Amino acid sequence: MLKKVRSLLVCVASILAFTSVSQAIIAADINQESITLRGQIEGYYNNELPRFVTEEGRTYAFSMKHSGAMLSYQPFVGEGYIDTNQLMTNGDPVFIVKKVVYDDPTPNVVATSILPKQKVNTAEQGMSSFNSRDPGYYHAPIVSASADQYQQNTGNLGNQELSQYQYVESLDNVEIGSKVYVLGSLVKTETDTLMSFRLADNRNKILVNRNGAIIPIGQRVTIAGIVSAPGVLTVNLVYSMA
Repeated sequence: MLKKVRSLLVCVASILAFTSVSQAIIAADINQESITLRGQIEGYYNNELPRFVTEEGRTYAFSMKHSGAMLSYQPFVGEGYIDTNQLMTNGDPVFIVKKVVYDDPTPNVVATSILPKQKVNTAEQGMSSFNSRDPGYYHAPIVSASADQYQQNTGNLGNQELSQYQYVESLDNVEIGSKVYVLGSLVKTETDTLMSFRLADNRNKILVNRNGAIIPIGQRVTIAGIVSAPGVLTVNLVYSMA
């Protein structure tokens, strides 16, 4: 009988503890007032969070922890809440986005910055320029080589050639000329020919020579290529199921 009473007390305590935590979570959600903002991505903060600029010129760090990566380089609507507990070094709050709503894209339209040039002060604010958008956002309409998935086969690789490529998690100690494939996403443009690519497994970065392939920034892709220099992968094939 005593054991049953103890078990019941433990059960009640567990329920009360769970209820207390649940109420705290609910209270936190209630305090996160939902807002809808329209704007566009302009550059990045030093921690590589995108900078979201509203039509009125307000700036927020853009976090999509509840969804995927932001691929739009034209204005869109974000629905979420402002996390005032997180601030960038320049004081900008974080916009936690739970949902995005896109307009139909307008082909061949070059987006311009919402912010006036006099607001740019990259040395003090520790961020990329408000008014210079990454060239990687501007590309021609993508034509996939496959009807089943996004694919750009710049090296004209067949199944036999692909069997020669080995998966690697890093290019560290990988010899020049090696045929490898990696998983990750493009982060930003580094030079006219090279782009920074974040590896999915260890979050380290390598440089990628797109070799004519169109790879949207932020898109999670698999790249098969040849190591053309230390830490540099030249693309022969890129594909993504997303």
